[in-house]
Amino acid sequence: MRNLSVTTFIHILFSVAIIILVATFLLFISWDRDRSKIEEFKRYQLISVTFLSKLQSHPTSGEIKSLYKELHVKQVKKEELEFLKKEIQEKGKTVFSGGSSAGRVRVYNVDEKHYINVQRISYNLMLENTMPKNYYFEIAVSFGVFLILLLLLLYLAVLKKLYPLKKLYKQIQHFASGNMNTRITYEHDDEIGKIAKSFDDAIVHINQLSSSKNLFMRNMMHELKTPITKGRIVVEMLEDEATKKILIRAFERMNELITELAELEKVTTQS
Repeated sequence: MRNLSVTTFIHILFSVAIIILVATFLLFISWDRDRSKIEEFKRYQLISVTFLSKLQSHPTSGEIKSLYKELHVKQVKKEELEFLKKEIQEKGKTVFSGGSSAGRVRVYNVDEKHYINVQRISYNLMLENTMPKNYYFEIAVSFGVFLILLLLLLYLAVLKKLYPLKKLYKQIQHFASGNMNTRITYEHDDEIGKIAKSFDDAIVHINQLSSSKNLFMRNMMHELKTPITKGRIVVEMLEDEATKKILIRAFERMNELITELAELEKVTTQS
């Protein structure tokens, strides 16, 4: 972990967060699906018990209407009954079946609608489920998608915030490779911008010191070369050959040193 870059660490952190969020979301979907099935089974079980056990053999119209309202069902119209029976035979799927000695209750799923068939000796009813749809699942899905999108937006925002840091690193590497004319650019006055400004100020200061050093060396070489040349001329006039050779060698060595300094100054100036 210590050797990980900041960008890689952020990639890992947000990836783990998104994986955990998606896994939690999928677990919730599975739990909600099971919960819905259990609630649906309990409801149809209640309808079965109510119609087959608790309701009288010949209920009044008022009792039937009250029961319809309580159980959130309505009777299918007679003119629609034959067509519905054909639909049930062709593509209906039984989702619940319950019965007793008093009769039988079946629930069919046709085109995402549930129809309840109550069969008793005294009557035969075809009811349509009017229970309002539960939108908890859709709300949860929307909220989960919103959280994932929010996490992705935060991820992109963090990467965008770190981009100036990567740019700063490249500019510093460019300067470190020997390009003394590199300038550190920054757009914002945040922490990264302040660091960039400090580096830029340091580069300007280094360039100023380098220019001063080069100017000093050029002036020094000019000041030294003139007396060395004059000294060499004076030495050539000496009659003592031994002394003359020693002094000429000394002046030549000094001239070589000045030439080496000139080459060094030239190299540092070009770099």
